[in-house]
Amino acid sequence: MKLWDITTGGECALVEARLRGSSSKLALVDILAPEGTIVSCISAARKFDRAAADAFIPYAAWFAFATIRNAEIARLNPQEG
Repeated sequence: MKLWDITTGGECALVEARLRGSSSKLALVDILAPEGTIVSCISAARKFDRAAADAFIPYAAWFAFATIRNAEIARLNPQEG
């Protein structure tokens, strides 16, 4: 459960950073930590309940897509700090 708290806290920080207009490169760095935590949650849950762990896989996939999208935004906007 603590891993999940870390994940949701990271997401809130990411949203706050984007709303404040921080750079796309900073947003990319911010999104990597929650992605790792989501994968850790899946791994930890799998030890107890495989179905619960599998239920998180679409969420991890969506987050991976968001990470790739942010990387592309940062690549296409090199002038942004």
